[in-house]
Amino acid sequence: MNFNNHVVVEYYFPKEGKFDAVMAICKETLQMFQSGIEGLQMAQVLKPTTKNGPIGMLSIWDSKKSLGDLLKNMDPSMEEGVANVKEWTTKIEFQMFDGVAGWHMN
Repeated sequence: MNFNNHVVVEYYFPKEGKFDAVMAICKETLQMFQSGIEGLQMAQVLKPTTKNGPIGMLSIWDSKKSLGDLLKNMDPSMEEGVANVKEWTTKIEFQMFDGVAGWHMN
């Protein structure tokens, strides 16, 4: 596995009563990713361990360019999901990291 990659961590803070809807959109996005997105090495949806915590989404890309290409050529169904998530959350945060070292157990 290449550890000179680009890691994106997204945090979605659902409005009251919208947790399940936001979680469903994140899972749908993950399913679309599983169909094959060039440059995507791994993606995972993360459920908070504390009440009212954010839903997390982690993705590892082979480069910033791969992520940029996806964002530039976003499928219209993904754009609709993004609009819903914005409506159903109080806040969305993104953090990006460049991988420098790591390990992976098979």
